Amino acid sequence: MVDFLSSDGEVAFIMGHEMGHAVDQACKGANKNDMAVRRTCESRADAVGFDLLMKSGFSPYDTGAAFGKLEMYSGDIKTGVQAQLQALGRDHPMTPDRVQHMRDMLTQYNVVLKGPLSKP
Repeated sequence: MVDFLSSDGEVAFIMGHEMGHAVDQACKGANKNDMAVRRTCESRADAVGFDLLMKSGFSPYDTGAAFGKLEMYSGDIKTGVQAQLQALGRDHPMTPDRVQHMRDMLTQYNVVLKGPLSKP
């Protein structure tokens, strides 16, 4: 994975995501056979990774770069009904949904921190 990513920020996000799994007590005790629960835990780990990335001073766009590479590698770029139905059997949310989640968190950070993308 480290060779696949090209910046320290991308690696930091992936490491933060994995740390999110390690510290998420709610997901540690969750039913690992339930795909919906597993997708929720992946989203929670994404949020931890994003938070750690931001607090460490990396660019939030490093998450987009990391997900873009994962999309290209996996081919997980479709968002239609068929893709959504197929995603029900997967343990990770659809990559486009994960990117939207990161975008939503970036918007929240910018509003709270009065960053360049904050709403007037």
